[in-house]
Amino acid sequence: RKILEQNGSVEQFVITILAFSSIYTTGELSQIQDVMERLKNQKPLEKKKYKADNLLESGAVKSAIMVYQEILYGERDESLDGKFYGKVYGNLGAAYGRLFLYKEAATMYEAAYQICEDRTMLKAYLYACLRYMNGEEYLRLIQKSKLYESLDEELRREVEEIESQIQVLQYDDTLENWKNQYRRISTGEL
Repeated sequence: RKILEQNGSVEQFVITILAFSSIYTTGELSQIQDVMERLKNQKPLEKKKYKADNLLESGAVKSAIMVYQEILYGERDESLDGKFYGKVYGNLGAAYGRLFLYKEAATMYEAAYQICEDRTMLKAYLYACLRYMNGEEYLRLIQKSKLYESLDEELRREVEEIESQIQVLQYDDTLENWKNQYRRISTGEL
């Protein structure tokens, strides 16, 4: 009541209620306050993007896609930097990629690159193309540009590195399973 009487901010009001509820730790309350402060000065579409980013990060991919589409296909805010929309296209591409919809992901990454001219978006575009195109189509695509060829080489090295790391992890898991099985046999559990 004191905060309301003194015309305190909504953020102060919410933090006070959450603090008295004893649900959150001091660190969590600090994070909530930081988020509220950040969102306070953002425009409505920026808040929507923040929401979609959090949905994507938490695994609610389909919901994130719907919010990203709302931003892209809804009313535009001309006061926002054009790169804002490029980032939305890129994040939408990532969301489609998580659902293995590589053709759709490639389309979004290409749009993101056209706006932002960010090399990582182009690399993501090529990866999505590699996943949905047949070998000949992909080869024709990368031969269109020296940049594409260079990024393709980088991409293939990264994929090989990740695959080798996965093999090491699988080997470690197999070894751990054998150890556990041996322990159970030696203690008579099996």
